[in-house]
Amino acid sequence: MVRHTASIGSQKFTLALLLLVNAVFCLTESQIENFRRDGYLYVPRFFEVSDTAFRDLLLAKAELIRQQQQKSATDGSFFSVIETGMVFGNSDQTCDAEEQSVNNVRQAFRDIALRSSLVEASAQLMEIDRETETMRLLRDVFLVKPVQTETYCDWHVDDLSFWPQSFVSSRSNSHRDGVYLSSGINVWLGMDDMPIERGGSMAVARGSHMAQWRFDAHRAIGQDRTIDTNLTKDGLAEYLTTVAVTNSTCGISKSDPLTREKIEESKVTFDIHKGDVIFADRELFHRTIATTEEGRQQYLAENVQSLSRYSIRYVAGSSRLPLGFSLEPSIVTNSANSGRALDDVVESDSDMWCPEVWPDLPEDIDSVLEEMGRTRLAEAKAMVATTIQEFSAILKKMKTQS
Repeated sequence: MVRHTASIGSQKFTLALLLLVNAVFCLTESQIENFRRDGYLYVPRFFEVSDTAFRDLLLAKAELIRQQQQKSATDGSFFSVIETGMVFGNSDQTCDAEEQSVNNVRQAFRDIALRSSLVEASAQLMEIDRETETMRLLRDVFLVKPVQTETYCDWHVDDLSFWPQSFVSSRSNSHRDGVYLSSGINVWLGMDDMPIERGGSMAVARGSHMAQWRFDAHRAIGQDRTIDTNLTKDGLAEYLTTVAVTNSTCGISKSDPLTREKIEESKVTFDIHKGDVIFADRELFHRTIATTEEGRQQYLAENVQSLSRYSIRYVAGSSRLPLGFSLEPSIVTNSANSGRALDDVVESDSDMWCPEVWPDLPEDIDSVLEEMGRTRLAEAKAMVATTIQEFSAILKKMKTQS
């Protein structure tokens, strides 16, 4: 097992690797080569707490947590947040004062996901061809977990519900001049300090994106990543009541403990500080790390109630949405988008579900995403809610019949 810790000299180490040439962010060839081989790149102190954009993001985090804590106190729910689409305008606010607060929050997330050096770094790691390709934001997720929770998701690669990109999309398992090309980047941005000994952050399996055992691991978590999944609503319900019962996304410890042991041998953990970033290949196996009993006590003693991270998924514009039944908003609102390349979705649908972030960010992107949140996203949420009700009825019927 490998442990990444940030020492006193980590800032000097980071600066030695990160070059600024003519004010354009550049990774070194060594970093890019390490990413190809290992499937991840860890950059401590990518953002300093004093950086304006990151400081605004931390303020936005505090505001979202405050709102969620108020909600939890009202309805008695257990405080936890997994919120997608942070770059879009919010469709749930009615009070003008609250709306302004929400707009400030959304802008903070947009500035990080759309305008920060994360974009340029991800484009370089994916080796996007500026002349022939685009890079788009597929999905962004703000995650907050209470330090008291002992639950975690075991070794996995994100399924289609969490990463709506076809398994056999344009860049899947592809190479250029014999060099591996990433099909997507998951940027994992730490928003709290998460020391290794306390737990609460993430582990990755070095080189798992190309490991021979990855096919066994895929089967163990119910994914056949060699085909273009194309399940109907009934087909997905049947899958969830049969295959997924024993081969769930987070259940490899039960479905294939031997392969899990192989993954553990390549485990890498991180001593996360605010502003640290892990760039992970879309195909890399990873898992969350539960807080330890001692860690929970230490967090609570410091009045740290929860741990936050921001996950940003960048993919090539030629990547395709999955075929078949999906709760992906761009598909729910227009079934013709099923299986379409992201570039074509924007071209055909005129909606900015997956905005281009590189090489060109549209000048009116903020106003477009605000409007999307108020209109199309609101429409999509209503349609998704109805679809979930229908799907739940089918699922209940199949469970009764089985």
